[in-house]
Amino acid sequence: MFGSLVVIYPTAHEGGKLIFRHDDHEWKFDANSLTASQPSPSLAYVAFYSDVEHKVLKVTSGRRVTLTYNLYLVDPTSKVGDPVDIPSFKGVSSLQATLQGLLKSPEFLPDG
Repeated sequence: MFGSLVVIYPTAHEGGKLIFRHDDHEWKFDANSLTASQPSPSLAYVAFYSDVEHKVLKVTSGRRVTLTYNLYLVDPTSKVGDPVDIPSFKGVSSLQATLQGLLKSPEFLPDG
């Protein structure tokens, strides 16, 4: 593994900034501010190397929804398996409606 990719969905929340530290430098990534300022719903993403120290600050209200991918280097001479059939995607509006329904449900992630 050489790094990580974090994709942040445009859900309303306060807090949850990402803090990165490397070689005595510190950066803050506030995805909520970035996505809230866009004219239409937008994803935010950040990628960083494995040697970068990182943490997520506490989410103080709302829900912060992310996908995190671990990034690996693969030997180019290794055999890759057969391609996987991926079902067709119904569209952003379907995903948005499903996610909004989950976030409105008190049974979904009751403890955050």
